[in-house]
Amino acid sequence: MTTKTNKSTPGTFYDIHLHAFNLGHAGILSFVNRFVLNNKMSINDLSSGKYIQLIFRMLFLSKSSDTTPTLKKLKNTTVLAVLWLLAIDLLSIIVFTILLMFSFKWTSILIKISLFIFGCYAIVGAFFLIKNRYFKKKRKGGIINTLSIFDNTIDRQFIYLEMDYLRFHPKINDIIYCEKQSFYNRFSEIANEWSKNSAINIAGNEYSRVVLTPLMMDFGYKGMGNMDKSITYYNLAPKKSVVDQVLDLYYGIKEYMKESPVKLFEIYPFLGINPSNYNLGASLNMGAFKKKADIKNIKISQKLEKYLMFVKKTETLVFFRQIDNKEMVWDVYNWLSEYYEGIDESLIFKLNEDEKLKNDENNLPKMLYKYFSNYQGNPEDFRKVFNVHFGKFRLLDKIFKSDYNNDEEYLEVFQVANNLLKEYKELSESVERNNKIPIESEFMENIRKLTQMDKSNYKTFMREAKYLIKLDIDHEDIRSNFFAGIKVYPPLGFDPWPEKFEEDIIKVNLLYQYCCERNIPVTTHCSDAGFVVIDKKEDWKISSPSHWKQVLNVYPDLKLNFAHFGVQLDKYFKGWGEWQEEIILMLLNSKYKNVYADFSDISYDNNKYRDFTNSLKSVLKNNNKSFSDVENKVLFGTDFMVNLFGIDSYYQYLFEFHNTNSFVNQFNFSDKNKLCEKNPSNFLFR
Repeated sequence: MTTKTNKSTPGTFYDIHLHAFNLGHAGILSFVNRFVLNNKMSINDLSSGKYIQLIFRMLFLSKSSDTTPTLKKLKNTTVLAVLWLLAIDLLSIIVFTILLMFSFKWTSILIKISLFIFGCYAIVGAFFLIKNRYFKKKRKGGIINTLSIFDNTIDRQFIYLEMDYLRFHPKINDIIYCEKQSFYNRFSEIANEWSKNSAINIAGNEYSRVVLTPLMMDFGYKGMGNMDKSITYYNLAPKKSVVDQVLDLYYGIKEYMKESPVKLFEIYPFLGINPSNYNLGASLNMGAFKKKADIKNIKISQKLEKYLMFVKKTETLVFFRQIDNKEMVWDVYNWLSEYYEGIDESLIFKLNEDEKLKNDENNLPKMLYKYFSNYQGNPEDFRKVFNVHFGKFRLLDKIFKSDYNNDEEYLEVFQVANNLLKEYKELSESVERNNKIPIESEFMENIRKLTQMDKSNYKTFMREAKYLIKLDIDHEDIRSNFFAGIKVYPPLGFDPWPEKFEEDIIKVNLLYQYCCERNIPVTTHCSDAGFVVIDKKEDWKISSPSHWKQVLNVYPDLKLNFAHFGVQLDKYFKGWGEWQEEIILMLLNSKYKNVYADFSDISYDNNKYRDFTNSLKSVLKNNNKSFSDVENKVLFGTDFMVNLFGIDSYYQYLFEFHNTNSFVNQFNFSDKNKLCEKNPSNFLFR
């Protein structure tokens, strides 16, 4: 794997779209719904010609094209039907042969017809046999391969991914596949090689770090939305809290940092949110009062923003936390009186006493405040938070892997501890300066002690250091700059622009306004497949890019990524149709400067890349545009682990990106680094 390097210093590779969860988060029912029940063939499908289209696809396309659940189910159904028809045909031959013995009229003609039909079946069967035996590349195994990673712990998933990236290292690839050593026994040798050359080479560019943005999914209380409840006795919707995912992901990252031989990853998750799964808090419609000032630039003071929000589009005041200080409630009243006339102060006090605020239940604005109130889109802030939470393990490596026989090794440990302490101080001061909830950590207090220890006795230092770093930062300390953005998922019931329920309308407007004010990136699922737990037609309606136009017309600055580039495998022969065209037109629209699209889970091999770039070129050409007009808005992503239904491994998906020449052939575009570093960095942090 030798390629010419295009950069003088190693950069950072980004996978902007992947997942890190297990079946306990997604739920078996959602999984079954995703890959079985929602992929049935209907009478309409048969009458519309979809059956014939899929048969043709099954017969003549490459193996990566037969990975959709509908197509797999169709293949099994078709094979079963052919076997039955073959059996009937053989039986008819036997019957007609017996009849021929008694010289019945037309019997010889019927035998010939039956033999002809039998011959046709034999030809089709031979075609399938030859195709599968000689032309179909063997894979590790679809659903079993996927479940093998779904059923693993999150830290093990990250370790697997790290090994896949390290296969792009010139020396480490051989170590990973050394059969003489067990998996974990190879780690010291891997770490040694990494210390000599800390870079991997993908698509001609060197990278010393990889940023992963696992997209959490708010499965909420879904799972049985359109399942046949007659087949389930215990049919209450399963409760799947996103908080459980947060905890598992947090501790998964921690264990990964503890086990990893090179700590290649920086992991910045996207928080999965479906506003309909959360309360709004206590709200008051301010539109009922007469305005005396323009609310366009209305702003809440810092001391009040930890208690309330104001939704401009719907003119709604929202309390998400109760204010204990009555003077502050008067501050709210006085502040509102600057913009509205005729407000009765008792309404504000009553709102603050609402029952919804008296328990500690999570609500949408409270969650946004906790995780994003100090968000500024600065990559250094994220690195500081990551190091504060997980940098302990870099320090652990230094302490436990050094023998402390010289000043140089001691000073290296001391410097790591000092840097960690400095980053914590800067983060804590920033939190307190912005009047946010402070981070308290006994672990950081111990790091402070570590930097003040006696430097003369190495053995005492090592013994004390091991004790001091046992304590750790807890998940309760998760605040801003742990989550890099927000993930929304229409197939699980998220409607980007609801029209029926007033509270849902307020909640989505609150979400978009909050994201726009802070430039928080949002990724939305945009394909006609997925974990679909609602009616399929409803899913296609709310998942379509055109539905998002209503959002972008009101919030044109929203930073939004259309995942999967709008692929429609259930509708189109090669997957590309009006959704892709709608997305491209939005990418070209200067009004929507923050709209992006990723090509995750659609590029299993060079044929798929060719199909994607062909359709992309066709749409651009029809609009008198070229790839240069959208190249800054296109993002690389994998959709691991869901992509394992169509490919052997994460490494294979990376390798196909590394190896494809489709962008050069179609657009004379060779700067893949723009797709996997520059553009993702702009989407996340600019």
